[in-house]
Amino acid sequence: MARARDGVWGALVVVAAACGFDGVGTAPGGAPSDGGVPEGSPSPIEPPTDAGPQEDADADAGVCHDPALRFEGRNDAIVPHAPALDLVGPFTVEAWIRPDLATIGEEQQILSHHQHDDGGWVLLVRNRRIEMRLYGRSSIAVGVLESYFAGNAGNAYVMGDRWAHVAGVYDGTTLAVYYAGARRHTLQPTSFSYRTYGGDAHVGRAAYTDNFYFRGLIDEVRVSSAARYTTEAIAVPTAPFAVDGTTVGLWHFDEPSGNTIVDATTAHPGAFAAGAEPIRVLDAPCIDAR
Repeated sequence: MARARDGVWGALVVVAAACGFDGVGTAPGGAPSDGGVPEGSPSPIEPPTDAGPQEDADADAGVCHDPALRFEGRNDAIVPHAPALDLVGPFTVEAWIRPDLATIGEEQQILSHHQHDDGGWVLLVRNRRIEMRLYGRSSIAVGVLESYFAGNAGNAYVMGDRWAHVAGVYDGTTLAVYYAGARRHTLQPTSFSYRTYGGDAHVGRAAYTDNFYFRGLIDEVRVSSAARYTTEAIAVPTAPFAVDGTTVGLWHFDEPSGNTIVDATTAHPGAFAAGAEPIRVLDAPCIDAR
């Protein structure tokens, strides 16, 4: 879908195993909890003051609209497990998000295909930052859990009530994150054996637990079997994503009603969890206006 820019764009590329926000860290002997801060990560600097909700472009006559899904911290969509989602690299996970300002500091998972004490990947917001995590085992200490993180460096904070493109990319060697069209952090994990996750993927919540719900709008979720972003600066998308030869799953969230979410590849349709009705925002601005 085409999205209108809100003033701040986020492009986040998450690569297999990177740790920390402004620095790099691992969790020898065990990964930090999903709500914790990785060891060795410097304290983030004071975030800027949000200017408040973006101007309501939807009220302007003639503005293009592109539907999105709203998540209220209690509803999530489930994509049943499929081997194609068990990516080992290279791969990219990306989406358009508009997180609520009031809860931007909490951990909120955008797309999760992981078990925190086993394996897999997850793209999330935490401490006002976009982060990508990979889970696996230490290749030195047999049986020891290890995870790597990639997070925005510097003061590239996620802004509440504003649209942003975020993405996580792993090229098989390096984990990198992009935000606002720029590469913010990279890491080459060592002594790490990434493991895949054999469960369902969840949009708007952690896959392995009834927790870490997202609050805000999510749109244009795409998973690819390629490292789509490799340069320091990238062009922020200005139109809906299209299916190509490396698209594993692409959910536009354009359905006008119903409980299902359609995969543009037709391979991985999903549905909202029982009792978690979708909230469809049909008048969200188009991508090129976000």
